[in-house]
Amino acid sequence: MNKAGTERAAVSTTAPDARTIAIVQALAAVVVWGASFASTKRLLVEMSPESILCARAALGTAFVSVLLAARGRLRLLPARDWPQIAGFALLGLVATQILQAYALERSSSANTAWLVALNPVVTALLAAWLIGEHLSGKLAGLAVAFGGALLVLSGGHSLAQALTLPSTRGDLLTLVSTVSWALYTIYGRTFVSRHDPAVVTAHVLGMAAILCAPFFVMRHGWAQLSALSPMGWVCLLYLGIACSGLAFMLYYGALEHLEASQVAAFIYVEPLIAQALSVIFLGEPLTASLLAGGAAILAGVWLVSHAEARRVSATEPPV
Repeated sequence: MNKAGTERAAVSTTAPDARTIAIVQALAAVVVWGASFASTKRLLVEMSPESILCARAALGTAFVSVLLAARGRLRLLPARDWPQIAGFALLGLVATQILQAYALERSSSANTAWLVALNPVVTALLAAWLIGEHLSGKLAGLAVAFGGALLVLSGGHSLAQALTLPSTRGDLLTLVSTVSWALYTIYGRTFVSRHDPAVVTAHVLGMAAILCAPFFVMRHGWAQLSALSPMGWVCLLYLGIACSGLAFMLYYGALEHLEASQVAAFIYVEPLIAQALSVIFLGEPLTASLLAGGAAILAGVWLVSHAEARRVSATEPPV
């Protein structure tokens, strides 16, 4: 039995209660992440993007480290791995979250969340180019998702008019952030498979906090923290502890009892949560073009994932 078959067999023998708990964990993680866009946009009123990222990474590091220590799993990875960890922190946290924070200053949290849903599509394209993964059967989904992204960017206007809209620069920054996250996913996949994912998360968060510390000092981050309003503290603690800490732990907990593809499917719920919260709490408009573009993005991403599942199923020998 090959590795994929072994994984399916292990998952199939998982107790129903454990599977139910895993589903709840995965759903809870994406709900937490879905609210991060509105929380970040609210916090940007009081803090700079660099200060938010540094404080969020530090809080996440502390939270994950405490949980690991309580389970007796906290350890330091070998020094030879630190350059890779620094690279992952730059791609997956520093670049991605800074770009998205600046995007939120120039666009709506709903637009940003919908465009972030393109991450699996961008990853598929870059993986085909950089490491030779197959694109067969995925082109239709890629085209649908790209058309949805253009519709979100244009807001229902022509593309020429869209380039003059105030939100367009922010939306383009979000698209660039999907590239940095895709590179993080591609190059980090092998590394994470050799280590405890939660331990890697603690190291990457800690490295991101270290890398952002000079910018935190330059932007007078301590002064921003001391001047935070009660709501600002709520948003910051939510981003650091819930989004960077708890949600990742829930996500990895779900991976213990569900296949990776099953857990990944829950990511598509994230923009739906972000859209609902943006409309309810931030008063952002719910336009037909945004809904249609978002639906196209989700449909395209689903088509890409479904094509990959069919390709793997067709090439695997019977178990």
